[in-house]
Amino acid sequence: MNQPGRGQYLDELGIGAQYRNQFSQVVSEKDLVNWYIANRDNLVLDAAGSATAANGGALGRTFRLYEKQTAGYAMATWKPSEAVTLLGGVRLEHTKTTVAGQVLVNGVLDNERRSNDYLSVLPSLHLTYRFADNTNLRAAVSRSFARPDFGDLAPGGAFSEADLEFAGGNPDLKPTYAWNGDLMFEHYFGNAGVISGGAFYKRISDPIYDSRRIGTYRGIEGVAFLTPANGAAGDLYGLEFNVQRRLTFLPGLLSNLGVNANYTLIRSNFTLPDGRGVRVPRQANHLANVALYYDDGRFSTRAAMNYKGAFIEEYGATADGDSYYGAYTSLDLTVNWQATPSVTVFGEATNLTNQKLNYYLGSKERPLQVEYYGPRFVLGLKAAIF
Repeated sequence: MNQPGRGQYLDELGIGAQYRNQFSQVVSEKDLVNWYIANRDNLVLDAAGSATAANGGALGRTFRLYEKQTAGYAMATWKPSEAVTLLGGVRLEHTKTTVAGQVLVNGVLDNERRSNDYLSVLPSLHLTYRFADNTNLRAAVSRSFARPDFGDLAPGGAFSEADLEFAGGNPDLKPTYAWNGDLMFEHYFGNAGVISGGAFYKRISDPIYDSRRIGTYRGIEGVAFLTPANGAAGDLYGLEFNVQRRLTFLPGLLSNLGVNANYTLIRSNFTLPDGRGVRVPRQANHLANVALYYDDGRFSTRAAMNYKGAFIEEYGATADGDSYYGAYTSLDLTVNWQATPSVTVFGEATNLTNQKLNYYLGSKERPLQVEYYGPRFVLGLKAAIF
């Protein structure tokens, strides 16, 4: 069978045709499974070359984690006038985490156990001012937090020879906190839709980011070592716009049309331990979604476009060593037809434009990974039995 992406790999560099013949055909998954079943009794484990806990090759995937959460909240609402509503409250969340695993020290496995215990105090205050029944101004100040991902707390790490990456954990990670300020103006078109616009600001403490450095692992050079860590405080702010509207003012069947659209402009700053100023990790500068739909109660269809700009996934020693996920735009389509009151025929088409997933180092001219998944189609039937 053809190797996935055989006719497209590296085309974005303008040299795909030069190397296309170098990507040979590969064995199908079915043939691989059949070969394994026929030969598994003859296979011998290569303990030294395998990713096992004994040789430290898979410690990042072998650990135990216990987390207990206890939460409570109190809130109150005050309406000093018909136009003004104040909603205030505080939420308390206590988290206790214990993680146990193994690390490889001078070729010897050593048990490691770490615990963390913290109380998060999360106040909030929301103000709503009503200019009219269908027009509001909302403002809010709040504090929020996010716990580290379980995988990021693993004491050990795991090496992927295929990707030349060693991904390790950090059991000393702290939760990330943020003070948030939001201001939003909104106007409703009865039950036909809403248009809104606003601004937001976040002051982020102890953000978690992935650092990236290149080194040698067991004699293999050029290995990327990835480690999560807490960084200095950063800022994130921006503008957002949203419109949802059923086009009921159009004549005839066109009145069943509708549109949903939103756009978010984001800016952020964050300082690495070496003093280099960067964007907040995993945060794109632009987000946009547009959908056009038709719904007459029996037949409905929806075409949606989603866009997310490029963002930094991991930081290197310099800007040229930062790892990015490239900008991504997808186009999807759904169709539903209610054949009878209890039977609905539906169809879905995703990634119609066959967008690539692009992962690059510093610049799009230095791709690390390019993946094509192709369009995906689903046709089905839903029936209500009761």
